[in-house]
Amino acid sequence: MRIVVSLLLLFVLVYGHVLTTRQAVSERKILAIDLQTPTALPGPLLRLSALEFKGVLADFLFLKALVFIGASDERTTVPAVTPAEWQWLLTILNSTVDLDPMFIDPYYFANAVLVWDGHLVREANALLDKGRVARSWDWQLPFYMGFNSFYFLEDDTAAVNYMIEASGRPDAPPSISSLVVRLAYKGARTDSAILFLQQMLAQTEDDKRQKDFQLRLEALLGIRKIEHAVVAYHDKFNRFPVTVEDLLHAGVIKSLPVDPFGGNFYIDAQQRVRTTSDLRNIQKEKTQDDPLK
Repeated sequence: MRIVVSLLLLFVLVYGHVLTTRQAVSERKILAIDLQTPTALPGPLLRLSALEFKGVLADFLFLKALVFIGASDERTTVPAVTPAEWQWLLTILNSTVDLDPMFIDPYYFANAVLVWDGHLVREANALLDKGRVARSWDWQLPFYMGFNSFYFLEDDTAAVNYMIEASGRPDAPPSISSLVVRLAYKGARTDSAILFLQQMLAQTEDDKRQKDFQLRLEALLGIRKIEHAVVAYHDKFNRFPVTVEDLLHAGVIKSLPVDPFGGNFYIDAQQRVRTTSDLRNIQKEKTQDDPLK
């Protein structure tokens, strides 16, 4: 009886995935999400019912996540993805890796989407940690966790530990060791983040992810250029600039870099260089909000 019930539940889940995926792909409409649907059940519960079909169900769940993000790009609402939907997506991806912890694509996808777009950094690291344990030879997962800890969470201790682990795994690039040294001695944060992204870009073959990393790298290079100008300004006048325009007026920088995400660089109260885009594509959001722009 248990096997019959399990197979019936699995059939319902898979059949539902097929229908929603076909509809989204064929009609190119926004994928509707019911947060109470069985596809959002926690992974351990699905794992109990999936029996030997865990891999198949994991594939369907991940496909659903891909289709949703693809369809959300066509939305005209701001934000394109709501907080509740981000939580739904987090549950879907967690369920996927709970069903098949060796499945590498959901980890890459979660790191690219949940971290940068959903701002669910701690949640994404917790998901990546499942892969770090299951895929004990894979250096990329602790590498991603190290970057997230360093850049987003500003937890240098955790970042160093993850990077040390990554550098000791098979086929890890030698450049990771230099990153460990920089982090251990608290080197320039932006410079280290640039090195991280350059490494990510070098190891990524997916065109979309390459484009995303390239844009973020360009933004960080702009931030670093202004940071160097801030130091030069302080050396020259023995005080910090208040605005980026002060750097232009003082002649320590010839022109301000352009934020590829459509934001404006500025200097905050702690003399740190920031951007109003928060490294998200706000230009796209402005265009969606006002079609005339």
